[in-house]
Order: sequence, then C-alpha cells, then structure tokens
Amino acid sequence: MEDAVAKPRALVAGSGLIKNADGLWAVGDDLHHLIHIPLSESVARGHRIFPGDLPVDYKERKKLKPDTEAFFEITRRGREAVWLAMPSGSKENRVKGAIIRHGEKFQVHERDFSPLYEVLRALIPELNIEGATLMKDNLVLFQRGNGAARMNALVTVNLNDFIAGFRDGTISPSAFRVQPVPLGEWAGAPITFTDGFTHEGKLFFSAAAEATQSTYDDGAVIGSVIGVWDGRSARELGRVAKLKIEGLALDKSTENEMTCFAITDADESMQPSQLLRLIFDTL
Repeated sequence: MEDAVAKPRALVAGSGLIKNADGLWAVGDDLHHLIHIPLSESVARGHRIFPGDLPVDYKERKKLKPDTEAFFEITRRGREAVWLAMPSGSKENRVKGAIIRHGEKFQVHERDFSPLYEVLRALIPELNIEGATLMKDNLVLFQRGNGAARMNALVTVNLNDFIAGFRDGTISPSAFRVQPVPLGEWAGAPITFTDGFTHEGKLFFSAAAEATQSTYDDGAVIGSVIGVWDGRSARELGRVAKLKIEGLALDKSTENEMTCFAITDADESMQPSQLLRLIFDTL
C-alpha cells in the first residue's frame, strides 16, 4: 500500500493516539491514513491504512469518512506490536477498521466491524465507540453518550471472546457488560468519553463537554476533562477549556504525577489538531 498521504494536508480531526518507541502514532476520524509523529522532528508522515481518497469538501468528507476513533495496542513482543484501529459505528457506513502490525515491517489488514456493531447497537442506543483499551483479560470500549439518549458507558468484553467473534463473524450479546458512567455536566453540556488507557489497574480517560444531542452533528465545545475510573466512581484530574481532546496516551508516571500526550479535534476543516502534553497530580 501507499506509504504517503496522497494530498498532504493538516491533521484536523485527531482521534486515537499511541505512544511508541519511535514517537506518537495517531488516527484521524476523516483520514484513510495513520499518522506518525516523531517526537524529534517537526514533520509528521502518513501511512495508508484504507484505499482511495476522501473528498476535499468538508461536508462531503464527513459523509464518507471511516470515523476511525479507537486506536490501541493489542499485543507486543519487543519492538513488534499489533495495533487495532476501530471505527465509531455511529453510522452504518462507519464500520471499517484495521489490524496494524508495526515492527521491521508495516502491515495493514482491513477488517469489517459490522457483525460486532450489530450486536452492540442492540445493547446501546446511539452507538458511538470513541476509545478502547485492554484491562487484564478484557477489552474495554468507551461509549460516548453525546446523543439524545445520553448513554455514556464502559463496555467490557473478554478479549478471547472478542477475538473469537472476529474470527467467526459472530459474538453473543451476553459476552458484553455495559456499565453506564455519568460524568456530569460542564456549562450545561454533558461530559462524555472520548478515549482512555489502562495504567496500574485503573482506567484513565478523556471526555469532552460539547453542546450537541447528536453523534453526527458537532456542537460548541466547552472543553475536555481528564479523569480516572476506579471501578466504582470517576474522579477528575484536570480540565482543558475550549478544546476537544479525542486521543489520550500515557507518557510517563511517578507515584504522585502523570504526564500524558493528547490530541484534539477542532471539528473545522481549516483548524489543525493540536498535540498537547498534560501533567496531572494523581494523589
């Protein structure tokens, strides 16, 4: 597959984010490419994961985009990693994802998430998967409740069941545990999940406060929240006003402090995503 972005343009819809030894890797919800951001250089590079190119016009691009949102590591052996890029499933055409093998070679295998999302749509109103992470033997999906139903939730499935379902094309609804997680409001807008990762047995998450009741139409962004979920309740670690953080990755942590990388989605065709480095007190 092509290795470079066909028509170089600014990343405007940054979403999932992974930190690797060679820098940061990001998906954008309106791209057919994975973006490599070397920390020692100022220029990012594109690696194609889906064939073809999307329209330049913002509205037409939004209709056809794959809406790749969740991006996380499944396995690693030394420098050889396997990553999964997952779509949101918020529309019937937003079901295309990819398995990415990154090591000595860069290999991409496109996958259809339709069977999985058909099951999830029966369990969750207004499905909108925005992030995912592994926690012990389970896969945890971050469901963003920015639709009218306000179903903000953590969706847990055993990893072996998930992999078997992918292989066979079927998975039982009973394999999933859906846990609603209300995160409150900010200036009248609900705070809803956008990404997350696991660290030392806890779920760290990003969430956005956006004035919308649609998983498709954007609204005014109040800001973003970084927090931690301990299995019973959520605790805020900090807020970032007026920016919508959609990708979050751990940089490093100490006993009482955590540093994360975050990437934003401006929801505008001419405003590039921002890459942030955030430091939080975790006591």
